[in-house]
Amino acid sequence: MKKFFLMFFAVLILFGTNVSLFARAETTESSLEMQKIENLDANKDVKIEIIKDNKQQRVVQVVDKQTGKIYKSTFNKKDNSFQTVELDSKSKLEKDVLNSKTIESQNSTAQLQSAQVASASFSLIDSGSNVSGRFKYYVYTQKIWVVQCDGQSKNPVETSNNSSDLQSFRNTVNNLRGSEIRLAAALGTALTSTVVAAVTAPTGWGPIVATLTAIGAGATAIAEGYNSYVLAKDCRFYFGRITLR
Repeated sequence: MKKFFLMFFAVLILFGTNVSLFARAETTESSLEMQKIENLDANKDVKIEIIKDNKQQRVVQVVDKQTGKIYKSTFNKKDNSFQTVELDSKSKLEKDVLNSKTIESQNSTAQLQSAQVASASFSLIDSGSNVSGRFKYYVYTQKIWVVQCDGQSKNPVETSNNSSDLQSFRNTVNNLRGSEIRLAAALGTALTSTVVAAVTAPTGWGPIVATLTAIGAGATAIAEGYNSYVLAKDCRFYFGRITLR
């Protein structure tokens, strides 16, 4: 009997040691990944801190070193939803910036937006869109275009004055789609489509990196997310420059 108890306690000690070692290894791996995220060139102007991480939620705070703005992103691990807010350091009020439920609704609307050219005298010869449908272009015969950005639409005729900006918009939309696909592959979560749409939202990098870190994205995904963020900014830049003739 004594021998049995000794063996039993030995097993308990061994089990406890293994659990402790596993937990320590997991924490070390998480810390190393966080260091990689902080050391990305994209994050040189932000300070990232995980302020809570338990079975229910992960909360990340990001401070923009340039503007002093503070963002807090909360990821609900139970229903895979997220909310990112801007915090007013004086009033302590929160302003909603990115919300998974709102983005899902906007996503559906963006996908439904179509080209405005319906005349039978024109034929579609080229078209493209980013993954979320936030940016689109349609090219028709007789050099007629339809370009769309954040729900706005333009219907220019290509001329020597606007050709460069039209082509730049088209190329950037295509490049953005490629970046979003790589981001989706790096994320590999149930939230993929919503997160990809969040990355191209018309906001700054601070709330976006707060969101990505909160959902558990690694350094590779965040680096690609920054690439998508910059390309989305370029889409808006070229869209704004496009003249109707």
